Amino acid sequence: MRSGRDACGLRGGGGVAVLQVGDGGIWYQWIQIFNTPLYWLLSPVFRRARCLTTGDFYEMRYGPSLGMLYGFMGWRSTPDFWA
Repeated sequence: MRSGRDACGLRGGGGVAVLQVGDGGIWYQWIQIFNTPLYWLLSPVFRRARCLTTGDFYEMRYGPSLGMLYGFMGWRSTPDFWA
């Protein structure tokens, strides 16, 4: 069984997609480039609010129950990305 740090095979969206569909598969990896301006706009908001994570922001803005819900949903959705 291979791990993500194995040197024998490619892991991740971009490398595998390029092997499967050719050079056009690099867009699977580059699709994140369109999210980058959103990160540039949100980072001053988080810094000014003195939040470390999005969960901290939700907890400060909406209360501890929504912060816990956000954390639970993040924890619950993590195994979906491992498969």
